[in-house]
Amino acid sequence: MNTLTLKIKPSKDTDDHQVRIVVDGVDYLDNYLGIDPPQFFDQKKLFKKGKLLIGRCDCGFEGCHDIFVDVEINGNKIIWNVDDSTKFEFNKIEYMKYISEKKNDNSWEDLYRRVERLVSIELKNTKIYSDYIFEWASCRIDKNKIVLSYCQRALLKPIKQEILEIRWNGIDCQDAIKQVKEFIKEYQVKVSGGER
Repeated sequence: MNTLTLKIKPSKDTDDHQVRIVVDGVDYLDNYLGIDPPQFFDQKKLFKKGKLLIGRCDCGFEGCHDIFVDVEINGNKIIWNVDDSTKFEFNKIEYMKYISEKKNDNSWEDLYRRVERLVSIELKNTKIYSDYIFEWASCRIDKNKIVLSYCQRALLKPIKQEILEIRWNGIDCQDAIKQVKEFIKEYQVKVSGGER
C-alpha cells in the first residue's frame, strides 16, 4: 500500500494556498500547483469513484493543464489510477480518516482565509434578489473589504454574477461576522435549500 500525505502551503503567485500531493514521501505534483484547499476538500470524488482534480497549471487557473486521477474503490482499497502504468493504492479506512482530519484542520489559515471560511459558512445556501445564489467570499481582493460573489444559474452554469462588498476592520474575525450579519439584514438575504 502507498502512503498519502497532504501538505498545505501558500501559493504566492496565485494569492491562495495549495494542497501538495505527497505519495510515499515524494511530491507527486512536481512543477504543478496543488488545488486551493476549499476546492480540493469539497470534491465528492475524494471518497467516491470518478475523476479527482489534484493539480493545476503553474499559471494558477483550474482548467489549464489540470492533473486528474481516476479514483476507484476496490474492497478495502482506494486506488488512484494516474495513467496506464501508474497507480497508487491506499488503505481505505486510513485514507478516509486522514482526508477527513485534513479537511477539518484549519491551522494553515491566515486571518484572511479564516474570515473567508467563516463568512462562507454564514452565507452558505443564501440568495439575494430571489435567484442569485452565494458562490464565494474573498478578503484578498481589496484591503478591509470582503468581496462576495452571488450567481444566477441555469442548468448548473452561472449566467449572471453580482459582486458585492462588505467593509470590515481587517483585523478581527468577529467584526467580519458582525458586518456579514448586517449585510444579511440589509439585503434581506434568504436561506435556500437547507440550513446555513
